[in-house]
Amino acid sequence: MVNTMYNINETNNQFEIITDSISVTKTIPTGNYSVKTYVNQTKSLININFIVITYNKVQNTYTFTTSMTTSNTYNFKPITIGKLIRITDNIEYEIGTLGYTTGLVNLINYNKVIVQTENISYYYNNVENIRTNTINSVISSDIIFWKSKSDIELYKILKYNNEDGGNSFGYKIENR
Repeated sequence: MVNTMYNINETNNQFEIITDSISVTKTIPTGNYSVKTYVNQTKSLININFIVITYNKVQNTYTFTTSMTTSNTYNFKPITIGKLIRITDNIEYEIGTLGYTTGLVNLINYNKVIVQTENISYYYNNVENIRTNTINSVISSDIIFWKSKSDIELYKILKYNNEDGGNSFGYKIENR
């Protein structure tokens, strides 16, 4: 299939940087981003020497800090990007010397094409079949496979190559 969607677009790309009484709205350009390219783009937009943004790979979070003591107070306010970084839109978060750490970065929902079936479950324990709504979270799922599109250019072909070893389509089908 052709990659016809950006994972960052006009519905999830705005935030504000607020210092004292000045508020500046920033817009992340439309595009396909990974967690690292997304943080680099955000850094370039903020363009304030006092604010440092880092990505914590182990925790999958972003941390906003001030690099030195300053008399100004800086706040970060997501307008439409809150869902991506698991914080609430339209609330100001203070960036102090100790910093502010976001929730888990959630670009997955925006960069995957998922093929599912309705009312048919597959009995395989793999990453794309993990469920969080039950105690036994990896028993079965209706997801056949997913393909990341974050590294595929717009209007280029997304294709599934059965990269997991060749027998992935020998599923046990069960009645829900």
